[in-house]
Amino acid sequence: MFPSVKIFVLCLVFTIAHCNDKLHCREGDTSYIIMTKAEGENKNRVLDSNNFGKVYTHDLNGMKWQRWVATKTSGGFYTLKNVGSGLLLEGSGVGVFSAKSNGQSSQQWHQMMAPGGFYIENKEYKQVLVPDGDSLVLRNRVNSVDQMWTSSDVPC
Repeated sequence: MFPSVKIFVLCLVFTIAHCNDKLHCREGDTSYIIMTKAEGENKNRVLDSNNFGKVYTHDLNGMKWQRWVATKTSGGFYTLKNVGSGLLLEGSGVGVFSAKSNGQSSQQWHQMMAPGGFYIENKEYKQVLVPDGDSLVLRNRVNSVDQMWTSSDVPC
């Protein structure tokens, strides 16, 4: 009798996790895993978040907190919503975090294409998203691979 219970519990956990993904990633949407192009300690790290608004880079683990949905706003800018938390990526004068949607330009981002990847520029601060150890900061763009990102599509 115990093996059946274990299988049921495993299926229930998988179903709940799958349903939670759908709260912030609608059927037909595409989510993205956004990976650094940086060398050294930040090489192959992905944009990651948690339910407390912290945003950082981490090794790829496939969890929903590493997936982001881009929604067009205006003028070529987008919001980036975390699939796990439903919070939007936001830049500030002291760092980068995620927060509830507030319509501010600090939550809008522009993808600036470059050979081999792209920069992610914040609309309000006109600076690019840069990994700094495990955390993220906004800095002036200096055409460096250490400030570049790539992405891969993940269906919702």
